[in-house]
Amino acid sequence: MTALAGTIWLLPGFLLGLLHFGTLRRNASLYLGGSAPQAVALHLVRMAMTAGGLLLAARAGAWPLLMAMAGLLLARLLTVRPAPAGEG
Repeated sequence: MTALAGTIWLLPGFLLGLLHFGTLRRNASLYLGGSAPQAVALHLVRMAMTAGGLLLAARAGAWPLLMAMAGLLLARLLTVRPAPAGEG
């Protein structure tokens, strides 16, 4: 697979990252709210979904995996923000 064809994996990686990190706030609020069984279930679903997506990319080759990870990290950069001072 050429490098150009591998860059197609950037978008699925980005969408996977948006879904993964987008549900992170909900997951944290479940943990903090005392809903441990729901929090653990959501956590496991998030991890399985991300691992499955990256496994598909890895089966396509090294370049698709790198591009999917780049998309995932770009989504992280855009969705995860530090907590305001005093909330940490």
